[in-house]
Amino acid sequence: AANVKRGIRAKCEMGWRPCMPPLGYYNRAFGGIKDIVIDPERGPIVKEMFFRAAYLGESGRKLKKWLDSINFKTRSGKYAQVSLILSMLKNPFYYGEFEYPLDSGRWYKGSHEPLIGKDIFDMVQARRLGPRESKYGAKTFAYKSLFKCGNCGHSITAEEKFKKLLDGSFSHHIYYHCSKTLDNGCGKHYIREEELEGKLVEFIECLDMENIEINQRLKSSLQEYKKIAGQVLTQQNIDIKEDDIDIKSYARYIFKEGSSREKGDFIRGLGIHLYL
Repeated sequence: AANVKRGIRAKCEMGWRPCMPPLGYYNRAFGGIKDIVIDPERGPIVKEMFFRAAYLGESGRKLKKWLDSINFKTRSGKYAQVSLILSMLKNPFYYGEFEYPLDSGRWYKGSHEPLIGKDIFDMVQARRLGPRESKYGAKTFAYKSLFKCGNCGHSITAEEKFKKLLDGSFSHHIYYHCSKTLDNGCGKHYIREEELEGKLVEFIECLDMENIEINQRLKSSLQEYKKIAGQVLTQQNIDIKEDDIDIKSYARYIFKEGSSREKGDFIRGLGIHLYL
């Protein structure tokens, strides 16, 4: 047993983790030499997953939705569960270090090729451990109080509505309306969030962005988006310049895939008064 432990420790000190590598890598044996190499099929996808989590702040559920859409599966042929995705996102093996045994406090520098840099890994951890959008159970509405009623000038508010369907399931929609409607003082009708976002995209497409001074937070988010979008397109062999990825393409992404906080930040970042 002592000889086995010494052998394992020696292997770790050489940079080889003595167990199955995480998804994105596989053990290779060639010419009597064993090593750990990047899986050419899963590796690039795992790398993109980290970039999406780092630069776009995508959650475990959103990443699972994306992985499922491209038919990404584990070695056993199953779709990756959210718990596995979150475990992968906090695994330092991907940037070149590992702890063995786990929780032992013994860290080693891996001899395998890292999939990502430590800067990307640290960005993911900062995103994951950052403040929550809201308290548990609280509902965040992306555009509440960001618009004024075009009819009376009051703030636009929001409410959530559910409808039970014949099969027993529920449909769910968010509606926006003038806050004065509750007092029967304004005749403005309700608008569904999906319709509002469609109108926002159309509105932004028509804007002359050279005459709009966006705030620093939106500028930073746009730069992050340019980085990840450029890297993803390059991996897909699509030749595109970073300048071609502009705020209008970022708007299309945010209103389709962004969180409620990101959508609200985008509107606030424009610094213009909007009426509904």
